[in-house]
Amino acid sequence: MNYYPLIRGRQYDLLALREAVTKDFLSPHILPVIEPVKDLPALAAVARAFTDRKHPLFIVQNPQVGRYGLLARPSHVAVLSAWVHPARYFDGQPSALIIAETLAQAVALRADQLPTARRGPVSPAAAAKRRLSGGPHPDARTH
Repeated sequence: MNYYPLIRGRQYDLLALREAVTKDFLSPHILPVIEPVKDLPALAAVARAFTDRKHPLFIVQNPQVGRYGLLARPSHVAVLSAWVHPARYFDGQPSALIIAETLAQAVALRADQLPTARRGPVSPAAAAKRRLSGGPHPDARTH
């Protein structure tokens, strides 16, 4: 099972993440999701560190907190790579990770936006959608 902690991209949070990945303190099952709140050079440094260590990381492209999302052109942008992926709060735009904040948003997700048993763990959004559609319980094992 993977854990996706949503971390506000403040200076000390970013520095702690960079140190954790550099020193191999992060489990491969912890996949941080950074929501940038300020235009800080540490964001790009964290993305480089995760890429160098080949550890997955998600960066919110449409942040809802702080001033970063209001900037037309941030000075410090994390470069997406095979290890650094985009994430978005639910807004209808495609992304590697969609953050649904309400049940209505979770239900509105397309099937290809939901994790499957082969692609990874079942998210709470997928579980809610399956319960509403009368599908199998997400923890049910099929043999």
